[in-house]
Amino acid sequence: GNPNSAYTFNGISDFIEVMDDNSLDFTNSYSLSAWYRTTNEFRFDQTILGKGNNMGGTGYQMAINTGIINYTNPQIQFAFNNGLPWGGEIINDGAMTSINNQFMSGWHHIAGTYDGNVATLYIDGVLIDTVQVQFTLSVSEQPLLFGNETPSLYRYFEGDLDDIGFWNRALTRGEIQKISSLIPSTPTVVNDHSDPLDFGGKIECYPNPT
Repeated sequence: GNPNSAYTFNGISDFIEVMDDNSLDFTNSYSLSAWYRTTNEFRFDQTILGKGNNMGGTGYQMAINTGIINYTNPQIQFAFNNGLPWGGEIINDGAMTSINNQFMSGWHHIAGTYDGNVATLYIDGVLIDTVQVQFTLSVSEQPLLFGNETPSLYRYFEGDLDDIGFWNRALTRGEIQKISSLIPSTPTVVNDHSDPLDFGGKIECYPNPT
């Protein structure tokens, strides 16, 4: 990305679309990482990044989920699905009142890893939770979206995103902590884009964080 810059999303129609590529179809192990800053902690279902499955549901995603019933209990979550329309595995930081939620104000780093047996969620380099589960992600022809989950699920992010990363293996705790220690100062925010940006290329899944 651009040094000292970030993308801002209006929470209504903004998202970035990356065409599907085989390098984005994770199966048995992978890691996702991003910096986020929401400007509306009360907004329902803000997706940081998402790639849908071919049944119209979640493939994998990281999001802020306020909960369908209680909108004052936001959760930062890492979720993935093996091809079913709905369901799958979700790992989150637990419900906290929005007033006291330390992850809903300012810049924060989120990372999710899966090694074929254990899913792990980190926030700001701190291990939040782990779930033991054996899961195989389905191959999907759906695009990868930043700021939305899938083209048919309008779960837009409202705020800023920066330094989104993907790896085709589970990063270690030390690697996550190293990445999250690279705290962005105050990035210059790129203007809102009224239409989704299609990069027309692929994102490389690097074997080691850089």
